[in-house]
Amino acid sequence: MTSYDRTFEQLLDGIDQIYATAHTAGHADGVARAVMGLIGADLCSYNQFGPVSVLAWSVEPPDAGVFPGGDELFRLHIGEHPVLAHHRATGDGEAMRISDFLSDMKFRELGLYREFYC
Repeated sequence: MTSYDRTFEQLLDGIDQIYATAHTAGHADGVARAVMGLIGADLCSYNQFGPVSVLAWSVEPPDAGVFPGGDELFRLHIGEHPVLAHHRATGDGEAMRISDFLSDMKFRELGLYREFYC
């Protein structure tokens, strides 16, 4: 098996993991876990936005985003989230990253980063 075949197989496994949790309460966790396995990051967060609020969010590894008052801080600063702001303004539901809108330096200036992501 070539490295290309292994990579393709890993991608298919990741997609299978995501679809396995579709339409379940554990979907956000399933997406974060699958993406983490595919890209090999130290931390991965998945946020699913509805028209006016966050529908689901998950952090992988699970204990990375857990700290006292974390949920409250995230909700307090969610209005600063550039992806949510874009979604609300345009209705565009495409998958996007914070870096699609802000440089790392600009993102680090937000209370969302300083109080939650940092």
